Amino acid sequence: MTCLCPEIVRKSLKYNLPEYLDTYARILYRMGGRREAMEWQKKAIAQTDSIGLPNREYKEVVARMEAGTP
Repeated sequence: MTCLCPEIVRKSLKYNLPEYLDTYARILYRMGGRREAMEWQKKAIAQTDSIGLPNREYKEVVARMEAGTP
């Protein structure tokens, strides 16, 4: 049985909410899509910057992704 989680989250991306972008990035990373995950995580960071939300955790996550650690 295939997990539908990535597909469900992908559909939520149309709302462009940082939380959804972050979730999608983390799923991609866990599934081995490191490069694409970093791109989505950086989009989450850009989105939080644009609306003035704190994003320290998102920056820590992308740093771990870049280092290749969980």
